[in-house]
Amino acid sequence: MGGDETDIVQKEMYSFDDHGGDSITLRPGRNRFCVSSLYRKWLTQSPAASAHVLYGANVSIRKTASWSSRQHHQFGCEIIGDSSPEVDAEIIELGWKYINDLGLKGVTLRLKNPWGPHGQIWLSK
Repeated sequence: MGGDETDIVQKEMYSFDDHGGDSITLRPGRNRFCVSSLYRKWLTQSPAASAHVLYGANVSIRKTASWSSRQHHQFGCEIIGDSSPEVDAEIIELGWKYINDLGLKGVTLRLKNPWGPHGQIWLSK
């Protein structure tokens, strides 16, 4: 990561001491930092498309009057260097298979077009 991204990550870290005196640090979501770093590397080193998977625990902190936070687990797959619709379909299928393999019940897949009118839902399964 470059210096700017490192500064942003540091500002979004949430650190505190627990009741036993141990220092705990929670990290923010990773997508924008991961993609930014991978894209910069891809531009300078590799003309071929590449796939990357990221997963792990993260924390979201809202800096409002009441300061709310929540921990969540994130799974993501990023393709750098290929913008074809077939790659999009492969990523969606990969994620859907992963969710199904976990055995979760009542999960809904909703695909949205962020550039369409009001984020129009294309498919709900």
